[in-house]
Amino acid sequence: MEWIKPGLHPKYIHVHQDGRLEYQTQNPSYNFRTRLFVDELEQGNVSMKIFSVKLSDEGKYRCYIPATHLLVVVWLRNSD
Repeated sequence: MEWIKPGLHPKYIHVHQDGRLEYQTQNPSYNFRTRLFVDELEQGNVSMKIFSVKLSDEGKYRCYIPATHLLVVVWLRNSD
């Protein structure tokens, strides 16, 4: 599963493959700030949590699941 933020380089926020996070592809500004609910993946919950949220985190995120070819777009917006 791939969580990306279009326009960010590298664009990968969280890549989960073979039961683990692929750190080498993750954008450095998200290191140690993302987590999946791994125990809920089998039930279809692919939610990603971002810790220590910053204003720069605002924007469009895409989650792609290669096994199912499912693509979902989520917007993170500042409520102010």
